[in-house]
Amino acid sequence: MPVTPYNRRRRRRWIMMRLSIASATGGPAGVAPWSASDDFDRANGPLGVDWSILLGTAVIVTNAVDISVANTIGQWQSAPPSADYWAQAIVTIGGPTGNRMGPAIRITDSANYYALFVDELGSAVTLRKRVAGVNSTIRTYATGATPFTLRLHAAATTLTATIDGIPQTPETDTDLAGTGAPGIFGDGSPFHTSRLDNWTAGNT
Repeated sequence: MPVTPYNRRRRRRWIMMRLSIASATGGPAGVAPWSASDDFDRANGPLGVDWSILLGTAVIVTNAVDISVANTIGQWQSAPPSADYWAQAIVTIGGPTGNRMGPAIRITDSANYYALFVDELGSAVTLRKRVAGVNSTIRTYATGATPFTLRLHAAATTLTATIDGIPQTPETDTDLAGTGAPGIFGDGSPFHTSRLDNWTAGNT
């Protein structure tokens, strides 16, 4: 296309239109807004049709999620339109032995995902990746007092943990680039009263 004042104006209008779309969607141009949520306020029992438990056991107990099997991973049935999104949950740690629980993202199966969870004592939050069934700690953060609001956000290869509204230093990891889906993670003992509640996810 010849470079003329008219074509330059057309080019500027096109750029402004794409920027406007990106602003409206909260992400790259062409990626529609997406969100999901579950407050678990329903009868005790299975999580329901919106969830798929890929490994372990997760059930509703008194309007919150109880997870008491090692490496439990539950996946939301609707996947976001791209790999850049976040998941959040409120975790309450209880005795006598506690449990590790939190949100997960980019879940492709029970052997591949990122998770952000509070440890069984409520003394630290861990950002973990599980790749081909092998767990690796990316970072451990100090914590405050239970309950904890945990959010894990992925944007390309950047992972950002937010604890009680405070973003932590971003981490870079290239192992899990696929979209997958968001969900919940748990790892612990049946002898506990820890709970996960008010799960949300989105890309804006």
